Formats: sequence, structure tokens, C-alpha cells
Amino acid sequence: MLVGLTMSILSVSAQDAQIESNITLTSSKDTTTGIQLKLGNENESQPLTLSQPTETVKPAPVTYWHPNPSKAMWYSILCPGLGQIYNRSYWKVPIIYGGTAVFAYLISWQGRMYNDYSTAYYDIMDNDPNTRSYERLFKNINTDNEEWKKNTLRKKRDSYRRYRDLCIFGVGILYVLNIVDAFVDGHLYDFSVTNDLSMRVEPVIQYPGLGNGWQTEENMFGLQCSITF
Repeated sequence: MLVGLTMSILSVSAQDAQIESNITLTSSKDTTTGIQLKLGNENESQPLTLSQPTETVKPAPVTYWHPNPSKAMWYSILCPGLGQIYNRSYWKVPIIYGGTAVFAYLISWQGRMYNDYSTAYYDIMDNDPNTRSYERLFKNINTDNEEWKKNTLRKKRDSYRRYRDLCIFGVGILYVLNIVDAFVDGHLYDFSVTNDLSMRVEPVIQYPGLGNGWQTEENMFGLQCSITF
């Protein structure tokens, strides 16, 4: 009796073990590699797949371009406007070359006038009757006053020479400003100016007995300046 009961328990345990060994574990669809194991008897074996977790690929960090101020400065030293192009401030290039063109025209015109009056002044001072180029400058002026003509030619010559030199100096200032602008603009390239940075000027009326301890009998009118940042 005891032996028969023991044989029955062993038979049931063997059947349960066979059923459990036939269980199949499948992997998810997004796995790429796995390991298959076979459990159970040799005749009815089912694959057991153990999946390996996939690696998560992190997105590359976003980088923003920022100009190098020193490089922009050297570009503008070598070629005016090149630093502004490097800083992507293209609208400044026409201003630089437009100002240079204006100064170049003024230098040329002032130089021609200086040469004409300088030659005329030297002609009137040498007392040579064959050198009378100054007469065309006084063709619409009826006067025989030689001293007045000499003083006029000398003043005109000095005036045009001074204006020519000032224009040359202006070209130098424009060249220096071009370099400074490229360097500063490189530093302030990503400087953010938002709507919170503003200045507002508006009229204000101060009524009698109100505001900051002022005691007046009449209304006061003025301007109020407020800066928001």
C-alpha cells in the first residue's frame, strides 16, 4: 500500500516536471540578440530565449557657433570688413567701404584744389610774367590788388591742405573703428537683448500735496524716465 502510494507521487512529480520543462519564454520584438536553452526531454524540447537588454544611444549635444574675438580682430587688421564677415555682421561691410569711398573722394578733391592754389600762390610770388596761372582763379574778380590776391591764395591753399589732412585722419579713424568693432562684436555675439531691457520716457503731472514731500499749490508738469532690466 505504501509502496504504491510512493510510486504514484513520483509519477505525478515527473509529469509536472515535464510540463514545466515545456514552458517557452519568448523575447520582446525589439531585441536583437539572445541565447536559446533547451529544457525538458529530448523528444519534445522547446527553446528558451533569454534576451540581452539593448543599449540606449544618447543624442549628441548641440553646439552653437561663437566667433573668436582675437581672430576677428586680426581679420579686420589684414582687410577692413573681413572681421565683420567672420562675425556674420554682413550689414556693416557696406558702411565701412562706403565711408572709405567718401573719404577717398574728399581726399582726391581737396588734393586737387590744394595743388591748384599752391601752384597759383607760387606763381604770383615769383614775379615771373610767364607764370600767371593764378589769373584763371580770379577771372570773375575785377581787382588789381596783388596783396589781397596773395593772401587769398595762401589762405585757400592752407585751407584745402588742412581739409585734406583731416580726411586722411578720418580714414585712419575709420580703420581703427573697424578693428575695434570686430573685436567687441566678437565678444558680444551671443549677448541677448530681451524685451525686459527697455527705457521709457513719459510725461507726468505732480498734483499739490502729493509725491516725495513736495508741497505745492499748483500742478507741476515734468518728464519721468523709467529703466526696466
